[in-house]
Amino acid sequence: MKTEIITFKSVPKNWQKEYSGLKRNTVQDDPDDERFQLIKLYMAGMIRLKVGIKNTETRIIFYRDITDVTLFEGYYIISW
Repeated sequence: MKTEIITFKSVPKNWQKEYSGLKRNTVQDDPDDERFQLIKLYMAGMIRLKVGIKNTETRIIFYRDITDVTLFEGYYIISW
């Protein structure tokens, strides 16, 4: 099964929590963004997906395997 990577930006305060594992998800809501096509393929079990979280200040990116995507009231909760 193919693995794809999607990347989202995060402000330094949230990025540090996400990087350390204290906060193990991101919430996104722009279904017109082409990254969401990959999320839909993941949700259908067609691909594996990794998420990259980019610090908006330092531009450092870390990567994690996505373990779950939940659609709740129009928001995608992407967990790792």
